[in-house]
Amino acid sequence: MAVVISGAVMGTANTGFHIPHPIDKAAHFIGFALFTFLFGRFFHAYVVAAILVLIAGTGVEVIQIFMPNRLFSIADIAANCSGAVFVLITRWILDGAGVSLAYFLPKRFEQSYRVNSVAAH
Repeated sequence: MAVVISGAVMGTANTGFHIPHPIDKAAHFIGFALFTFLFGRFFHAYVVAAILVLIAGTGVEVIQIFMPNRLFSIADIAANCSGAVFVLITRWILDGAGVSLAYFLPKRFEQSYRVNSVAAH
């Protein structure tokens, strides 16, 4: 969570660099999908991870109202939410098919996940 917030705050300098609109929204979608996936794997609770990531992302957008070189954007919040919800829906579909998200990771991650899951039960 601290990484998300610090990354957003550190990016507030006016560098003159502007990301085009469609790429910006895709970056929000991919970034928040990735954060949700990683936090969900870490906490073993994807819904909780999605909620925490979305609270942080919305908070960063609201803080941007008060920063002179940043803009508040409902579209950014929508892209953030879409990325997090995409992970939740993907996980729900794969769980229904009996496939773990760990299936899509390199074998070394999958093996360590299985060891940790077995030890936890």
